[in-house]
Amino acid sequence: MSSAGRWLYARLLAEVPRLHRERPIDVIHAHAALPCGHAAALLSRRLKIPLVLTLHGLDVFNTCFLPGVSAQWRRTVSIDVYRAARTVICVSKTMQGLLQEGMPEGVRSWVIYNGTDTDFFAPAPGVAQPHQKQEILVVGNLIAGKGMNLC
Repeated sequence: MSSAGRWLYARLLAEVPRLHRERPIDVIHAHAALPCGHAAALLSRRLKIPLVLTLHGLDVFNTCFLPGVSAQWRRTVSIDVYRAARTVICVSKTMQGLLQEGMPEGVRSWVIYNGTDTDFFAPAPGVAQPHQKQEILVVGNLIAGKGMNLC
């Protein structure tokens, strides 16, 4: 994870500057510090385009898996990405707190909740029957902390 962003950046470097010359890019937006945020931060620096980063998971510094030196390297790269961002959007106050607590110096961040308007996004009357089996597609990590009981 700590080097995947650099590899992604190397791949994007062939096309993004050309696209930017043809049609100027106003802002680069990435989700998560690693790996996409790292690639975006490198592009942001090179092309002098502001970076906005959105965080969705509580592993803000990417240290929850494979501890030791590799976790420290992921943390270092994540901090560099947050410093490069014009602002960091967090989907909860908890996440914003983890970000601020873990940064050696401040980072500009905002909380924007990922909510859903259940009145607007509701089944049409008569479409879903009370006893009809419903299926839901979830895109993301199916972990207990997100309320995903898979048993």
